[in-house]
Amino acid sequence: MNQQFEIVAKTFPGLEKVLYEEVKQLGFEKSKQTLRNVHFLGDWSTVYKANLFLRTAVKILVKIGGPFTVRNKNDLYNAVKSINWNKYLSLHQTFAIETIGYTNNFKNTMFINQRAKDAIADQFREKYNNRPSIDRKDTDLPIVLHFQKDKMKIYLNSSGKPLFMRGYKKETGEAPLNEVIAAGLLLYSKWDKSSPLIDPMCGSGTIPIEASLLAYDIPPNFYRENFAFRNWKNFDNNLWLNVKDSITFKTFNKRIDKKIIYAQDINEELIAKAERNAINYFGLDKYIKFKQEDFFEWKPKFERATVIFNPPYGERLKLKEKKLFYKAMGNKIRQDLVNYNVWIYTKEDSGIEGIGIKPINKINIDNAKLKTYLYHFKIAQQK
Repeated sequence: MNQQFEIVAKTFPGLEKVLYEEVKQLGFEKSKQTLRNVHFLGDWSTVYKANLFLRTAVKILVKIGGPFTVRNKNDLYNAVKSINWNKYLSLHQTFAIETIGYTNNFKNTMFINQRAKDAIADQFREKYNNRPSIDRKDTDLPIVLHFQKDKMKIYLNSSGKPLFMRGYKKETGEAPLNEVIAAGLLLYSKWDKSSPLIDPMCGSGTIPIEASLLAYDIPPNFYRENFAFRNWKNFDNNLWLNVKDSITFKTFNKRIDKKIIYAQDINEELIAKAERNAINYFGLDKYIKFKQEDFFEWKPKFERATVIFNPPYGERLKLKEKKLFYKAMGNKIRQDLVNYNVWIYTKEDSGIEGIGIKPINKINIDNAKLKTYLYHFKIAQQK
């Protein structure tokens, strides 16, 4: 179990920096940052910890082979067949193959996937006169073939379903924010976890719930059970339990006397959903103050605070008179949020230029196919 191998944490474009910082803080070895990925070394306990702890990772890949030189179908077949698949997969289980990266040696990924499938099936037939089945929707062993020109590496997706599926979001609004992105916004804000954190347009509660997990050092996927690695033949349940047992509830009891996380929204139904979502996960409603509140009528009472929110925009929600909306938002920041760190995550052409305040920073964090940015504003107090 002490064997070291390459592990890759994948994320959304723009979150690589904060994911890299997370990996370093967890003490994982020889980490490096690339586009959408952070690479590091570790053993199986590292894989288990990465799935539990990394707030801004979408999936955790484990390298099991390569790099192989693959220039034709025979090279591909032999490379895939060289892996001892019986180590990870039983006859009664399922597998699926995904091809990523780029190569000019094959016309399409469907051919690559089929040829790789044949290699795995043939290996099992030769040994057992039978083979596992393919299941692309809910597979036991998700296999990833990564090409870089004529070089190929073989990975296993240890997470299975994306890690943003934490399990707490039982109820949502029309366009819920992705949990991994919400965690990334919080990490970029460098919120100190002791001063107030306010989401004035909280929707179904993603940002305040992720803030609670962050403030109280709760692993975001502690309650999640459906990791792909738990289905593999080489899964070490004792090691898994040791990793989870090392996360003592003394950590969870490191509480702050008063609520410092505020979830507000003009929509009463959404506030109720957000509170129920928080109740569903660690009883986090105890650490968040929920309130129906119109952002433009809200009168903040703190000397300093961090405000992070994700207003409606573009393809997500049809926003009428968006220029007036952002102009009013700018006026609100100037009048009532002086000396606050205000972070707004929105689409590039949402109309945010109408806010009339030059951002201190603008960070590109794409949300699916949308070009989106995290804007940082701060109005200094006049002396």
